[in-house]
Amino acid sequence: MEHYTLQPGDVPERPTAEAAARDALTTLRGLAEDAADRMKEILDSAAIPDGMKIAVINMVLERVYGRPEEMLRIESGERDVEAAAERLRRAASGSV
Repeated sequence: MEHYTLQPGDVPERPTAEAAARDALTTLRGLAEDAADRMKEILDSAAIPDGMKIAVINMVLERVYGRPEEMLRIESGERDVEAAAERLRRAASGSV
């Protein structure tokens, strides 16, 4: 086996991170059909606990529809929505 020494200005050939990520995604996409089939088997099986089935259902729904947005609920106790909104604007701007 011949040994090669890099010379000044030589750039060693190696896959870039982008190429490696692209290859990994291609591999994973190839497994998607098998994974979907296995999920269906889990959901159809009477031997699988309901908790695992719920986890599979959540995974499928999150991948198809995305994760639900988180909502922040603020209760001020005020009936006047405009006054509450103004207080929130002042609080957000730092002029409370």
